[in-house]
Amino acid sequence: MKNSNNTVIFQLKRTLQDITSYKGDWKRAEIFNKYVSDMNKSIRKLGLIEFHFEPFHFSNTGKTINDIGYESLINHINILESMFPSVTSSKQSKDVKQTTPSELERSRIFIVHGRDRTAFLETENIVRRIGLEPIVLQRMANNGLSIIEKFEKYSNVRYAIVLLTPDDIGALNSEYPDYKFRARQNVIFELGFFMAN
Repeated sequence: MKNSNNTVIFQLKRTLQDITSYKGDWKRAEIFNKYVSDMNKSIRKLGLIEFHFEPFHFSNTGKTINDIGYESLINHINILESMFPSVTSSKQSKDVKQTTPSELERSRIFIVHGRDRTAFLETENIVRRIGLEPIVLQRMANNGLSIIEKFEKYSNVRYAIVLLTPDDIGALNSEYPDYKFRARQNVIFELGFFMAN
């Protein structure tokens, strides 16, 4: 298993180097979509969060990646690179040290997030760097559970971090045309769940 992970990490590092050393004058979308596809294949095997270009990351013609898209990709790469030591050592450390349920509970932090990938990845990286285990619902196995059952199963933690990023817009009714930014409703629901426990 260790050799398999090392091979995946090698492939991922090679792709990341191809991206960061790209010398083309124009950041052509077809090239960068291929880079991101290759990168995400390795990321999936390591159980990490994938990167996806958003519509606003492309130029008006859709043929090139704009500066915002490129900076988002580089930011994602920087976070990935800082996680490599924890990716290679996390499985080994779990085998070496046996933890009691209460120790395990203390070391896990549930992260509730919306669609802001940058905020989520930075938070997850901080949690990992201080030696704690981030619990992210979308990456946990379903095992035939409904979404509520899955949430209850993995929410047995001492602490949760809730990222209230302005991902949605909403209004009270049609009489109020000035929409205000708000967090996604699932994030609000999960915040209430953790506040009640």
